[in-house]
Amino acid sequence: MSITMIAPTEDVVHAERWRQWQSAFAEGSRKTATRVRIVFTVVLTALAIACGVQLLSP
Repeated sequence: MSITMIAPTEDVVHAERWRQWQSAFAEGSRKTATRVRIVFTVVLTALAIACGVQLLSP
């Protein structure tokens, strides 16, 4: 009795590549979202300070 190894079909290979790409994209997307949130917070804070200075100046 012998064991025959069968190569994975193209669908299985494609599905695995797609799963790996999605997981990598999700991680990159989270990092980008965090950076955008930080930049938005800094810009909004700067605008608030600028408006406050304008309102408080005589």
